[in-house]
Amino acid sequence: MAFFVIHYNRLIERRVALEKSLARMGLQNVASWVDWLNKEDVDRMDDPSKLCLNGLGYDGNSGLMSLNLKHLWVYWYTASHKLQNVLVMEDDPLFQTDVNIVTRLHEIVTQLPHNYSIAYVGTCSTWEHSVHSWKVHGRLGSRVPNTTLFGPGYPSRCANGYVLSERGAREMLLFMINTGIHAPADNMQDEVLSQGSYWTEEPLWKQTDLGSISHEVSHDIPDVLPFSEAFVDRVRNSASSHMEAHSHSFHVRGARRNSTLRRATASMPRWHSLQVGHGHL
Repeated sequence: MAFFVIHYNRLIERRVALEKSLARMGLQNVASWVDWLNKEDVDRMDDPSKLCLNGLGYDGNSGLMSLNLKHLWVYWYTASHKLQNVLVMEDDPLFQTDVNIVTRLHEIVTQLPHNYSIAYVGTCSTWEHSVHSWKVHGRLGSRVPNTTLFGPGYPSRCANGYVLSERGAREMLLFMINTGIHAPADNMQDEVLSQGSYWTEEPLWKQTDLGSISHEVSHDIPDVLPFSEAFVDRVRNSASSHMEAHSHSFHVRGARRNSTLRRATASMPRWHSLQVGHGHL
């Protein structure tokens, strides 16, 4: 299972603290830290590029745009390498102390239906968010038999912890190429993945009171966003049928965003290799 941590590399103490927590779980040197495509990188983009990436007039700041781009990069890497069961974690988790996180993750992966899109294993900054969501969505009876999973059809519980399938990554990638970044990452996941989304109860971690501020406080952009026409075509052809409704505008708008991402990385030093934690979790 590949394991990615979304991180801003100037927050050194935060990384040190999380690495210590992961080491206590036996996960030292397993995570791949996604610490590029930062706020400063977005600020360096010219206005046409920002406008192209910024779909539907989204007024999020460059830090939130950066956070979205990091999640987008994970979607791209997952889809292009045909990875399954990819764990994604933002860098501010507070773990449950009375469960074996690694054991539970392995159990969850084996329990997920083959056609799932995403499974939320973390939750927002208060445990009460889960209780509130239960009440709002009224799906207490939607438990997958003999598991701790509930769904499908559940909304996101923030994007600070989820397991993603190749199918989910391709659907998100196609959607974002077509529409641009027009909302926070978890809200866009709701727009696309809810039919194949699940929760685990109880969540394995929550977002700390630090919130998602890692993107606010640079690292060169790696030249690893090659949305080639061939790859885009493969994504489009393999995406779920409900995404086909958007195909009429895909080529024009998707090609324009593809060009923008290429320009955004062209002036940066090329990043030659990515060491990912495939199969170690």
